[in-house]
Amino acid sequence: MVSICVLCFRNAESSKHLFLTCDFVVALWRWLGAQLNCSFSLSSVASLLACVHRHCSSQLRDVFVAAAVHTVHAIWLAINSIRFNSAKVSIHNTMIKISSLIALSGSSSNGSCLSSDINILKNFLISPSHSKVKEIVIVIWKPPTINWVKANTDGVTP
Repeated sequence: MVSICVLCFRNAESSKHLFLTCDFVVALWRWLGAQLNCSFSLSSVASLLACVHRHCSSQLRDVFVAAAVHTVHAIWLAINSIRFNSAKVSIHNTMIKISSLIALSGSSSNGSCLSSDINILKNFLISPSHSKVKEIVIVIWKPPTINWVKANTDGVTP
């Protein structure tokens, strides 16, 4: 006999249904997508991380990974709480649990953020971590004398 999903009581329990297509789970991924300003592809568990922006900072990348991991973990805990403890699980409490775990992980990140990431970090009450300047070197540029051409040789393009 096939087990029925304890979150929605509509479909057979499969990995894809439990983590990607159950109504309870879809609501979680939509909420999380709104918080992270992205749209999760729910075609496979592996595709969840495809939402990470290509040019995002290392701190925001850590937050994205933490968000996916904590959401999958929260779904697993919700299913087990219902199944083994006969607990009532609300989507609101699950969102609060996920949000607080993401905040803890994001605050522990060693990465740095960009100014464009700050709004997403604020959604989880994570303080932005800006990269530290190691040393400031004063560079004074002087124009070349007449009949001479100056060329950049340090790899910087004009």
